[in-house]
Amino acid sequence: MPERCVPVNRCGTHAPLWLAGPHPRRRDGIVTRRVCAHWNKNCCAFESTPINIKKCRGNYYVYQFTKPTACYLAYFFASFPGQLKGKVNRIKYSKVLVNVGQGFNRRTGVFRAPVPGVYQFFFSTQTANAGLKTDLWLGVNGYWVAVSHTNVSRPSSVGSLSTYMTFLRRGALVYVTHNCGHSWANSVSSTITFGG
Repeated sequence: MPERCVPVNRCGTHAPLWLAGPHPRRRDGIVTRRVCAHWNKNCCAFESTPINIKKCRGNYYVYQFTKPTACYLAYFFASFPGQLKGKVNRIKYSKVLVNVGQGFNRRTGVFRAPVPGVYQFFFSTQTANAGLKTDLWLGVNGYWVAVSHTNVSRPSSVGSLSTYMTFLRRGALVYVTHNCGHSWANSVSSTITFGG
């Protein structure tokens, strides 16, 4: 999540949300941060509900998002609590935790851009089979544009998180495919994820 004011009409919304404060360090544990929305040439024209953030081992952050305080503010997060093997053309993330703006369709596993603008997506996988490579691809309008790749050389569990930022026209379709390998998650771990 950005720590600086984001221009209006970006990130799939009219008034983008941004973090009005620094991301935490690992030793800080879980912290609460203000969230501002940019509108009418004012970087903090209004504040949304604060969110909790934690920096985790492996140099990534976990966010506890809350419902924004106004319409046309957007983020979403979904996970797949199960196993995936081989080729899956489109992952249907059944556990939708946040879907502000209703841009994500649980039935199809597809995010449809509600407005034109700059969007940032993330997607992840976890695998544990030695000697097996696993690839998840982010698809935008039928093109594979970014990969989350793991290749386990010895018996262990390895996770991979990828991010991708792009400009989308209204109605653009974004989804994740499982191209090869074996991914796993359960209802607690939520390691097969998609959000933006």
